[in-house]
Amino acid sequence: MGFPLFQDRREGYPDNIVLQKTSTSMGTSYVEKIGKTGLDQCNPLNLFNPFQMFPGRSLWIASPYPISIFSECSPSPSYHRYLATPPSPGTYCKTPEIYCTTPVKVQVRTKTWLFPHRDLGPAFANGWNKLPTEIKLHILSQNLRFHDCIGESSDEEYKMLRHHLRMTPEIAAFSKEIFYSRNSMNLTKYDSWDIMYLNIPPQSATPFLSRAQVTVRLGRSRDWHVLFACSRILRKCPNFQYLSIVFQWAKDVYIEDLMEDYPKEKWISVLEARIKPENVDFWCKGEVSFKGNPVLERFDGEWVAPDDKVIDTLEAFIKGKISFDH
Repeated sequence: MGFPLFQDRREGYPDNIVLQKTSTSMGTSYVEKIGKTGLDQCNPLNLFNPFQMFPGRSLWIASPYPISIFSECSPSPSYHRYLATPPSPGTYCKTPEIYCTTPVKVQVRTKTWLFPHRDLGPAFANGWNKLPTEIKLHILSQNLRFHDCIGESSDEEYKMLRHHLRMTPEIAAFSKEIFYSRNSMNLTKYDSWDIMYLNIPPQSATPFLSRAQVTVRLGRSRDWHVLFACSRILRKCPNFQYLSIVFQWAKDVYIEDLMEDYPKEKWISVLEARIKPENVDFWCKGEVSFKGNPVLERFDGEWVAPDDKVIDTLEAFIKGKISFDH
């Protein structure tokens, strides 16, 4: 993901950030309120670690370190003129590095992350080198393991990974291994035409990949065939263990000549003709789940939904097309 720079005040600062300088000319910054800290210039929040702020917050901050700021791009048209292309939802933009050794009041209208550029120093290095590997991995896991599946829109999670990759070579190596081996990765994404593709991690990370999820829309033959590519790729991941396949009924699964409720055999024939499913084999353990319900459209525009027995039959039909190494 690219990070286009904000323009400075002389060229017109983007309207999703409001800045108020003190007597210093060193720089500007912005963050979230924490209790009474940061409510006035005499009691600023001293920023030493990565910090997240939320829209509509203002705060006085100070830091002895340069700070990089990643702010979610504003949807307003007046902001777009500063970018080569309008930002997509969830896109973060980076400011030039700023300095705020003297307190600065900041206010934002979009979600923002602050990253101080702090030298770890010899004391940290000496202490870190004395730790056993197990403790190092445990410490890094606290920052790099996430409950939700990691996908192309997981900006905050990937920013945390990049932050650790900029540390020592050993921390970077451990961080990459933890991030890709202990999180579940979402392997599917959609382009602007709503076409599904595989979102595979970098080749350097595939040896660590252990768990993943793919979302397939039933009713789209292309989506089903992407499963074959997924199967081939995962076979090349030596430590891969578990795959979760989530089938979601596409809203446009319909036929135009339906004149009355179908028996379950007819529903299956319609579905099979639409997606042309072939058997897919995965050399790992896994599960299949479903979201939503199928619907068919009659010639008069009315929508027909099958009963639970038909849905169970359809789901069993789909599950029968997929095998895992149990």
